[in-house]
Amino acid sequence: MKDFVSTSSLKQIIGVGKSTLYELRLHKKLLEGVHYIRVPGGRKLLWNLELVRDYFVTGGGNTHQRAIESYLYSLPSNQPKKVGRKNTR
Repeated sequence: MKDFVSTSSLKQIIGVGKSTLYELRLHKKLLEGVHYIRVPGGRKLLWNLELVRDYFVTGGGNTHQRAIESYLYSLPSNQPKKVGRKNTR
């Protein structure tokens, strides 16, 4: 299970300010749907702690790109479809 945290929790855990997170989002360094998601019905963001932490550790290079690919592949929507007979009952 991936851990998603609020902006205030993320700031405390990784030690960066809200303005830094905003700038990284603005310049497409942190991507919606990958590094963060929007909570329906509001402006609140939830952050993928594992990937944001990895971004700051690796500097966002090729190693980070592999972490993103691994995360995206692990999502249930990206798993191979099972081939078999349909249940007709």
